[in-house]
Amino acid sequence: MRRPYPSAIALVGENSLRKVGLTRILNSENFQVIASISDADDLLSDDAGTQLEQALDRARVLLSARMVGAAQRVFDLTLRYTRERSQFGQPLLRFQALNFRLAALLTRIDGARLLAAHAAWLIDQGQEFAHAALFAKVQAAEIYREMAAEAIQLHGGFGFTAEANPQLFYRRAAADAMLLGNATALRERIAGYLELS
Repeated sequence: MRRPYPSAIALVGENSLRKVGLTRILNSENFQVIASISDADDLLSDDAGTQLEQALDRARVLLSARMVGAAQRVFDLTLRYTRERSQFGQPLLRFQALNFRLAALLTRIDGARLLAAHAAWLIDQGQEFAHAALFAKVQAAEIYREMAAEAIQLHGGFGFTAEANPQLFYRRAAADAMLLGNATALRERIAGYLELS
């Protein structure tokens, strides 16, 4: 069965291992495509490509849950900082604009959490979960990166320093967004599902 979306197995190149870490972004020059998912059916067995794609989708659900947890952790750190830090004689959290920004981010974190939980529930129930895994990964990656960027902003100059946690979370969010497919590739797969229905 040929799939309506691009998907490939990638191999990390020889010299890229020194560059890769949780705090560094992987880029396309670090990878070399060795086989497409549809080629896996020809190389191994009739359903090898399907099994590999399901394993990757399961991994996307796990990664989504991890990213949602990290986004929540960054939110909690930022909330604590805005309660403790004072400006103009009052805590930062007292400013309405900042409150609204944090409320909007918390709403999006909870939305991403529900998508990840729904995808995991579909797996537990033995139902089709590929589309839910894609939705969860895209949303979790976006809110994690957005929350980490907002944390840097709200921590001010301290957020950029090596001693502060927000910069570390931001770099991890950028790296995690590239794992198991970036947002563009996953949206192409979602669009492929829309064309089939």
